[in-house]
Amino acid sequence: MRKKGQLLFLAALLWILSVPARAEYTTSIGARVGKFAHGLVVKHFFNTNANFGLEGLAAWTKEGKNGYTGRIYAVKQLPIINAKLHIPIDFIIGGGAHAGYFKRQYYDIVDGGADYYNEKTMTAGLGATFQLEFDSERFPMTLGIQADPFYNFMNPGPEWIDFGLTVRIKL
Repeated sequence: MRKKGQLLFLAALLWILSVPARAEYTTSIGARVGKFAHGLVVKHFFNTNANFGLEGLAAWTKEGKNGYTGRIYAVKQLPIINAKLHIPIDFIIGGGAHAGYFKRQYYDIVDGGADYYNEKTMTAGLGATFQLEFDSERFPMTLGIQADPFYNFMNPGPEWIDFGLTVRIKL
């Protein structure tokens, strides 16, 4: 089983190195690993200068006793200009909505203790995202770090921010 994983990793690496890279992109797809949410992330820009678009996340979350979450954000991507560094890093800011589903033991903190919701709890709310993204000009990929503060209006929980790392392939 370990050899299959190594072969799959090697094949993916060779594919990434063989695809011609573009400095600007309109769509990317990849993975996010976070404090709570881990999953698939997609970003798509609506204009050719790649500065306004949508970002979506479908993820498994460790909040409560595990659950599922989805997020959709409108994002604005701004280059960080520093002539001395010559590093292609962008600042991304955005906002949008999210929803979640938890089979059991999702809770809120009330008077210093856990107040559990019923089984099969749905959540919904608003959130924001603040990101730094390195856009590789040599390889067709981006690397990012992000902070996503959020608030659930429907069944609030104990958490209010999620931090994460992303790796995306530029399509």
